Amino acid sequence: VEQVVPILQKRGLLRTDYTGTTLREHLGLPYQNGFLEAGPAASAAVR
Repeated sequence: VEQVVPILQKRGLLRTDYTGTTLREHLGLPYQNGFLEAGPAASAAVR
């Protein structure tokens, strides 16, 4: 691994830095305001 990772990074096949600060940003997932706003079942559970 110590020898393979630098080679892959030089070839552009493995990222060298992450662009975001959260796992969601690292994976390129869209931001959601909150999981509690997901739908009627979620809002009923909050009551």
